[in-house]
Amino acid sequence: MKVLRCCVLTPPGKGAIAVILVRGGGAWSLVSGLIDSHGGPFPDVPKRNRVYYGSFREGEESIDDVLLAVSEHGGCNETVEISCHGGLRVVERILLALTNAGVTVVDGELLCDCALSSWQGKLRRIGMMLLSRASTDRGARFLIGQMDKLPAALEAVCCLAESGNGRDSLDTLRSLVVRSRGARFLSEPAEIALVGPTNAGKSSLANRLADRDHALVAETEGTTRDWVSISAAICGVPVTLLDTAGDRKTDDILERQAIIAGQCRVARCNLSLLVVDGANGLDPEAVKRWLEELGERAGILVISKSDCAQVVSLDDSSCFGVPVVRVSAKTGEGIEELQQLVVAALDVPDEAENEAVLFSESLRCELSEIVDEAPHKAAVLAERVADVLRSGQWTQ
Repeated sequence: MKVLRCCVLTPPGKGAIAVILVRGGGAWSLVSGLIDSHGGPFPDVPKRNRVYYGSFREGEESIDDVLLAVSEHGGCNETVEISCHGGLRVVERILLALTNAGVTVVDGELLCDCALSSWQGKLRRIGMMLLSRASTDRGARFLIGQMDKLPAALEAVCCLAESGNGRDSLDTLRSLVVRSRGARFLSEPAEIALVGPTNAGKSSLANRLADRDHALVAETEGTTRDWVSISAAICGVPVTLLDTAGDRKTDDILERQAIIAGQCRVARCNLSLLVVDGANGLDPEAVKRWLEELGERAGILVISKSDCAQVVSLDDSSCFGVPVVRVSAKTGEGIEELQQLVVAALDVPDEAENEAVLFSESLRCELSEIVDEAPHKAAVLAERVADVLRSGQWTQ
């Protein structure tokens, strides 16, 4: 007799995403039978490291669109993860449907793949925690796929080193670290500051990127008196846009305090967009001074109001040392190009590459230190990587 059990892996309460794990012989067959596939029939033998998409139904009614991932197929430990929207009612209805199909709901600890003392178990728990906070479908898909890919990749690094292939192991680890630099922005919002002179179109651009009117827009200089925080998603990447007060000389004490406060806030951002008015001429030297002040956070030069007939043209945009894009918040011209530049500047992993990525930023930092020190002895490399994984300091 097949025994099937399930549990909710994500924390209780309302969230963006909930994950329900089903384990036992025939888990895939049962779960896939309750779901209408959105991409052709589900296979009899699902692939690991593959996400399947469909609608979980209750009779003729669709409960929710869900993602399925299989971490183990065949045998009594066959395991399927169902990712759905995190509303309490959605989770309750899916659990009820599973119960009606013969699945027993149990405590999550009873279904853990690994003991909490193992680094694989810790890594999976961190992935589940981040998944519960994911605010975009892209972020959720990324984390679901990585919870199997990443442990396998790290085990491969250790195996290469233990077999004496120190150089190959180090190169593999270095590639993993490099392509993971912006991975954290798929589970936590990147902070992007819109900076520049007054009346350059920063607030209009922020509204356009957020796809809603959030910041107040007017022709009067100094309309934005304090920085405004706007939650948004750019190409599936969660971001927080900071629309700052335009920098200008003013006798208004309150406005000057707002400008200074905005400058301090910009210093803590991950990326800055320097927005300048393309309709009223462009002073290259002034732009260069702005970029120098922004330093390493200067990411993209945005020439706004490209829909105006008198918008400036640049003979050589390479002189600024950063990507340059012309946009119109009014018509949408250049917005898609700007979005792609933002994702590239943040080093967010490409969905199409489908490779293992370090979704734990603290683990990436610890492994990065090993790569920077470049140990040459294979045995030393294997031992150091294993020590980092076992230490669990990256879970804190």
